[in-house]
Amino acid sequence: MVITISHLTRMRPPYICAAGLHDKYAVRAVTAGQLHKRLLRSNGGPFAIGAVVDLGVAKDVGTPPELEDCRFNPSFAKYVAMEDGRTFWKRLEDIAQPSLDSIFGDDLVKRGRWSCAVNPGCGTASLGCLRVFGTPRISIRGLDSRTMRSGLRLAINDPVFGKLDLGITDVRFFEDDFITVNEAVVNTVQDRINSGVQLLLSVGLTRATVPADDPVHWLQVNNLHLRDDPTWNL
Repeated sequence: MVITISHLTRMRPPYICAAGLHDKYAVRAVTAGQLHKRLLRSNGGPFAIGAVVDLGVAKDVGTPPELEDCRFNPSFAKYVAMEDGRTFWKRLEDIAQPSLDSIFGDDLVKRGRWSCAVNPGCGTASLGCLRVFGTPRISIRGLDSRTMRSGLRLAINDPVFGKLDLGITDVRFFEDDFITVNEAVVNTVQDRINSGVQLLLSVGLTRATVPADDPVHWLQVNNLHLRDDPTWNL
């Protein structure tokens, strides 16, 4: 199976999550364990935003809401090429939706004041691409050392859910330790957004792990894609 990487996120160090598009369908590459950051293109592996990757044989193992999960053997995954920026942007535009409910459906509900989530076993998708209106703001906050949840946030306005404040897990915003935020990258991206560069978001749902007494799949921003350089990588 060949996919073009459109979701590339940091997990608990030193692990990553990688997903992409097979035609117009989202595919999350999963294995028996976790994907190590050595699989990043910057570390000699196949995965980078905009990279065309041959996963080899991949088996559908999805269950709601993570219906996109396909199991593969990382040893057989091969980097093919970087997709042309214009082609990659057009691919994202073709699947981008105007609101979060258009991606995740009615099972996505508001949780707390600033976020949304899906209950375990529910939902019809865990990955998507969102059109953004207005000027989203990136902010840096303290990292929760217990959960290792992102210390990086994005404030956006959704037509249905209103103002949201979501964690950003884009690997390109973090140093190699996957904990320290790269402030230079944050400032550069925010400047590009402020200048009016069109923005699309790869959005997704976390695995249902927190809170321990009522785990849900939290909504998060997986990656920020900007039209002036849609395949930017560190």
